[in-house]
Order: sequence, then structure tokens, then C-alpha cells
Amino acid sequence: MERKRPFRLETCFKLGLFGNICFVAFIIICLIYYYTFSPSGTFRLGFDIAAYIVEFAGFGLMALAIAGICCIVRQRGLMKTLLSVYVCVEVFLMLLDFDFIHLDVYNGRSNLLIILHAIFSALVGLSFLSLDPKRTRLEMLVGIAVSMILAGMFSAVLNLRVYGSILMNAFAYIFFFASLRYYYNREEIEIDCYGDRAKVQEYKSTFFKDE
Repeated sequence: MERKRPFRLETCFKLGLFGNICFVAFIIICLIYYYTFSPSGTFRLGFDIAAYIVEFAGFGLMALAIAGICCIVRQRGLMKTLLSVYVCVEVFLMLLDFDFIHLDVYNGRSNLLIILHAIFSALVGLSFLSLDPKRTRLEMLVGIAVSMILAGMFSAVLNLRVYGSILMNAFAYIFFFASLRYYYNREEIEIDCYGDRAKVQEYKSTFFKDE
């Protein structure tokens, strides 16, 4: 029995795109706050409220995108699992970095944490190859996105917090979801979804054909 789609796959890509735009906006707001008001000790409630709204909106949209992909796309169990874990990891890091969860061993500037975060994020990105393994177009998009994600490791060299790596992830997924949506709508990338009519290819044998 076929599953009922919560919404179209193209909508999932759009949600993922807007979710990551929210992450970029969140980090920009934080940078403005920390470099403009924080050094002087000035407190700006408006920046806090705006940052939290944008951040939670980003996670909400990304969670909806991943939930939709998991419900719509057939099989791809490994990709679905990695995407679900990815969102949980990003939420956990956010809670740690804002001290909503306190761990003595946590250090947002740890080089090891930043490098491991970039490598894990790259593995999650590579899992998208399973969406359409026969298309070189998808391989190109994933390759570019994963390269951007791995570039987040330079956050360690620049002595930035783990949010430097998260920011590169956001830029990578903005590019990836926007491009994936474009090529999917042009039918240059085919993804097997629940509810699609099975494509049957007929083969004609000439073995017994009369000469």
C-alpha cells in the first residue's frame, strides 16, 4: 500500500532552502550583536529575540524538509537515518553553545570538534547520492556541496567557534537545495517517490526472430 504524501518533494527542497537561509541570517544577527554591542556590555533584547526566532525557524523548516523527504522518497534508509541524526546533532550543538545544556567538556572552539563536525556533515551530504545514483548531474551538485562543507574545517585555522563550520554547511545546503529543486523541476534528476507510477521498460528479444 502506497504512503500518502504530506506534500510534494519540490516543497521539501524549498523548505530546506529557506531553513538554511534562516541559519545564515541567525549567524549574521549574532555577529552584529557580539561585535557591536557585546564588547561594551550593552544588552539588546531585540537581537536575542530575533536570533532565537530565526534559529528555531531554521530548525523547524529543516526538520519539516527532512520529515517530508523521509515520507516521500522510497527506500534510501541510510540517507534518511543520517539526515535525521544530522538535525539532532545541530540542535544539540546549538543548545550546548548557548549553554541551555551545560557540559564541562564542551568547547565550541575545539579544533577536533570543528573537524569532526565538518567530516560528519560531509558524510551526510554524500548520502544524497543515493537519490539518483545514475545521474552525473546529482554527483556534481553533491560534490560541490560537500567541498563547501569540508571547507568549514578552516574555522579551526581561523580560531572560530563551531558555528563557522555550521555557517559553511548552511551555504552548502542553500546551493544544494536550490540547484536540486531547479534540476528536479526540469526532470534532469529523477527521484523514486511513493505515489509515482512505476516506470516499466519493455525489452524485445531478437533471439527467436525469423531471418
